[in-house]
Amino acid sequence: QDYENAELTNGQVLSQADRNQTQYGLRLRAAYEVTPGFRPFVQGEVDTRQFDQKVDSSGYMRSSDGYTARLGTTFEISRMLTGEVSAGYQDRQYQDPRLKQLRGMVGDAAILWTPTPLTTVTLRGTAELGDTTIAGSSGTTARRVSLEVAHALRRNLTVTGFTTFQRTDYEGQGLREDLSTIGARLDYKLTRTFSVRASFTHERLNSTQQGSDYTANVSLVGLRMQF
Repeated sequence: QDYENAELTNGQVLSQADRNQTQYGLRLRAAYEVTPGFRPFVQGEVDTRQFDQKVDSSGYMRSSDGYTARLGTTFEISRMLTGEVSAGYQDRQYQDPRLKQLRGMVGDAAILWTPTPLTTVTLRGTAELGDTTIAGSSGTTARRVSLEVAHALRRNLTVTGFTTFQRTDYEGQGLREDLSTIGARLDYKLTRTFSVRASFTHERLNSTQQGSDYTANVSLVGLRMQF
């Protein structure tokens, strides 16, 4: 995973090279279909994260090893309503002894509703642990909820509206960020392989750190290739 440099409002360039990392992992899932449409599972995962730079800009070694254990189930209430829900525990140990062990509950829930053959509504909520390069913080705890509505105007043209809210707490820093987004995108299939995507997103960040709040509008147009 690589991060591009960021340009600050004063024109200066902020290097994010100390966030670049390579992740290796193994995930196993065992499931059993109790009844048609109800399939409980147990899932385990181990991973290693190796940062390209051994020491980040604050002098911390961020490489780590972790594991995650989950219990959950997939379900199909009807052809129109399906989903998956899981909850578990994650633990991460950092190479730098100054960084506190990051551990806690994680979860994921997704509900897919298809009211018509052309319309799909997806509601999702997640709780996860993540990395950071903020000095003295071992990582983040993030809780996110999102809603997406997609409608096919034609066989090759789909319009999607979406909104998200995410709250992120930084371990050991007392720092909290709330990020809200709302937007829309348009996907036009040129062929089975290529498509054009245009999107607009309005986002707002509120932070307990003074001077970190911002509002942004992001417009993107791109060519996608899918096999």
